[in-house]
Amino acid sequence: MLLDAFEKSNNKLEDDDALELVNIYTDPRGEIFALVQQNNITGHLNVSLRARPIESYLHLRCSNGSTHADFVLSGIQKLPGPGVSAISQVFIPFSRARQLMWGTLSTIVKTIFKKHKSYAGLGELVAAFHNSIHDNTQPPIDYKTILNTVSICENVVKQLKEHESTYLTNEEQKLSDIEASLSETDSQLGTILVTGGTGFLGKVFCQSMRDDNWGVRVITRKLPLPFDRVPGVEYVIGDISDDLPDHYFKDISIVVHLAAETAGGKEEHEKNTIEATRKLITTANKHNVKHFVNISSIAVLKPSREVGGPLNEDSPVDRDNLSRGPYVWGKAKAEDIVVDISKTEDISSKTIRLGPLVDYRNFSAPGRLGREVGPFYVAMGNPWEKLFLCDVNTASDVIKYYCKEFDDCPDTINLVEPEPKKRSELVKMLKSRRKELSVIWMPSLLLRLISVSLKFTLKLLRPSKKPLDLYAAFSSEVYDTTLANNVVNKSRIRRPSK
Repeated sequence: MLLDAFEKSNNKLEDDDALELVNIYTDPRGEIFALVQQNNITGHLNVSLRARPIESYLHLRCSNGSTHADFVLSGIQKLPGPGVSAISQVFIPFSRARQLMWGTLSTIVKTIFKKHKSYAGLGELVAAFHNSIHDNTQPPIDYKTILNTVSICENVVKQLKEHESTYLTNEEQKLSDIEASLSETDSQLGTILVTGGTGFLGKVFCQSMRDDNWGVRVITRKLPLPFDRVPGVEYVIGDISDDLPDHYFKDISIVVHLAAETAGGKEEHEKNTIEATRKLITTANKHNVKHFVNISSIAVLKPSREVGGPLNEDSPVDRDNLSRGPYVWGKAKAEDIVVDISKTEDISSKTIRLGPLVDYRNFSAPGRLGREVGPFYVAMGNPWEKLFLCDVNTASDVIKYYCKEFDDCPDTINLVEPEPKKRSELVKMLKSRRKELSVIWMPSLLLRLISVSLKFTLKLLRPSKKPLDLYAAFSSEVYDTTLANNVVNKSRIRRPSK
């Protein structure tokens, strides 16, 4: 898009006015800064995989005005004229704000009623390319622009690979130095096989087990970069929905199954949660692994409004209910598979149902607490209400306890913090890290009224679809934490040092 703007703007291009990549900087963690020039036009190309919020735009600055094209939401804002007078400088911000507001509203309406699922103009551009091929006409972007785009991309890739090679070599050396200083694993403890060991909980758990001198082997689809690996952990490449090599199970005393599909529809969850779990426990049993810890979700339980009273380990599971979403449906089925196989085969299993995971040491607000809207955080519910969550370190401690004391652990546990925090306490934790946020409380009564109105409106607009229950999305279930309290306390008793 940048180079297409060059072609449209440069009406006096000569054959020898070649595009020049003046300078380029790349960072292998996800940053590109490039300076390109052609004739009397200069372009800045900035790409970041880390900067937030997500933006995608083209900004043209000329001697007689500017144009800003936002490809995500707000559309196009035009500011004609040099804007050097005092009156113009006062007028420009108001003109930009007006165009920004109406452009954003227009895009939202089009998104709702035309069901756009991509950047504005992307569908039209793809269609124009197909039509040019079908009609044997010129493509919507000039051939020279396409070739120049490829040329710049090749230069970016070349430099990126050079920087990446140096960067990764240094990181590999750092990792090797750390691993050389680690204690040897304790052969009496054995080796655990972990799926999902590169995730939010997985990294914390693997680090904790390795700190206690356990051997840890992680199955991952792609080898993590050096700075994302836990020192002393063995990483092996594999997909648990496929057949795994026999040597992955060598010397394994226990399997901890953290992995699950988190996106996609029924088919993806059936393959990567349900069938993957079946294949994993079956293969582990074939290789004489005796213990299997299945990490599930507390969301598989039927809501308390249906069963009445606080939920506990004996509360009914909401089985075969796709209306709760494919994730809950898949997790519930995976639980049944683990239990059924362990009954008929020579492998024992335990299930840990995790509550919503957070990290109290580096707190980010869970979805049920509220939503961030610009500079505001809209906290849902009443400040004194308690929200049942599970700290990632608590989850790691309990899973570690199951690995050490498997036979003494309950078959199933609903793992939430034994002493849940009030919503106001969680908001205070958020504010301590995000001081720029202003908090607005949405009381439960008002939230319920809005939810009822929204359900009624959606039912009228789309009678065939189940309407969104806004109140249920932010309400908190109540749990009986007696068993969780007992297990958590035991898991926090440190093993005496040698």
